[in-house]
Amino acid sequence: DADIILSDLPTADYFEKAFPVAKNKKSLANWMIVEVNGYRNKTGLSIDELPLAPEKLAAIINLQEEGLTHKQCVDIFHYILENGGEIDQAQKALHIEKMVTDDNEILGYVTTVLDENPQSIEDFKNGKDRAIGFLIGQVMKLSKGKANPALVAKMMNIEIRKR
Repeated sequence: DADIILSDLPTADYFEKAFPVAKNKKSLANWMIVEVNGYRNKTGLSIDELPLAPEKLAAIINLQEEGLTHKQCVDIFHYILENGGEIDQAQKALHIEKMVTDDNEILGYVTTVLDENPQSIEDFKNGKDRAIGFLIGQVMKLSKGKANPALVAKMMNIEIRKR
């Protein structure tokens, strides 16, 4: 990661400005390599022409630590690059809300989905591993994409074994 970021002085400078604001330094490096460079490659812009201050990039990345998914953060990133504005404006325009991480709320979603899909439970118990993916997908659909997928998967496995 360091070789890629340091291979270009303006990119290294951008990273250095974002670094103090970023809560997760590894995420910042990953974003620089994947998201920022991907956008630059697509648009042909140099890092100096990127219409996003380094500190704002770090603030977007920090939203992942605060409950948004990576995809939601990427959507905010692209929205701001295309439309300008502030992070909260982008969140409102994109109807982005934090992930549900409350165990009881997620358990409610999991229980509802399991109650509605007894065949998928049997399929999973009979070795059809794809059934768990279907069930997790149903929870994500029921929660309108707001449930924390890792917690959903953990609770789904626990609850299936109880049935």
